[in-house]
Amino acid sequence: EAYRAVVESKPVAIVHQAAQMNVRRSVAEPMFDAEKNVLGTVNMLEAARVAGTKRFFFASTGGAIYGEQEEFPASENHPSRPECPYGVSKNCGENYLEYYSRSAGMQCTALRYANVYGPRQSPKGEAGVVAIFSERILRNESLQVNGDGLQTRDYVFVRDVVSANLGLFAQSFLSASASASTSSFEPEFFTYNVGTGVESTVLDLVNCLKVAYPEIAKEKGFSAEEIVYHHSTALPGEQRRSVINNAKLSKQIGWSHTVKLQQGLYETLKSFS
Repeated sequence: EAYRAVVESKPVAIVHQAAQMNVRRSVAEPMFDAEKNVLGTVNMLEAARVAGTKRFFFASTGGAIYGEQEEFPASENHPSRPECPYGVSKNCGENYLEYYSRSAGMQCTALRYANVYGPRQSPKGEAGVVAIFSERILRNESLQVNGDGLQTRDYVFVRDVVSANLGLFAQSFLSASASASTSSFEPEFFTYNVGTGVESTVLDLVNCLKVAYPEIAKEKGFSAEEIVYHHSTALPGEQRRSVINNAKLSKQIGWSHTVKLQQGLYETLKSFS
């Protein structure tokens, strides 16, 4: 269905955000993960080629693609050593983008997202820890912290991710318009990290939510129960530290994250209440 829709509509650009994004499921069902993330991406790229679409934007991953990092924060030049099939499938998707940029004369851009969170994120299925915590808090349930809770991630608010997408999308067309009189369209492959460059632990999340919850309860007119949490067994294979450098994106379009963790968690938790 998606293939046919692209071929028939002949879009000038495709922004491919669909994915299987559950890391744990990718480990348990690597075939399923590959079917959705590898074959799904190839399906869209091939549809774009047939339709004559020249710009393809791809939601990749900035955490899982690098694996256990050697530098903090990691730049786009950091070696790709995924620790899970999800990261492998996204890395494979990027390889296909690079191939299609050359073979089909397309301009392909991979946006390597950090851990995206924000309002309306589902706490079910493929949910991130922020959505899961938010739902449990509103149910007055204890939060489950895997291991010691000191594992770090780069948490980026969804509004900032949208801003990065729109900025790169607009820049692609503005650059083409400015150079139309002097040169032809140049097929290329680009990668950009989309994150904050700030490491935050799971316990940092808990502490920020402890500050946000009473404020929200006061605004909404209900009594806030104390947030409690318990430690559970650490997950096997979970990365210890993950944080990415967004200097390349900042230089390209002047982007930087605008929502700090405390504010983002406040907005997210409020959307659940």
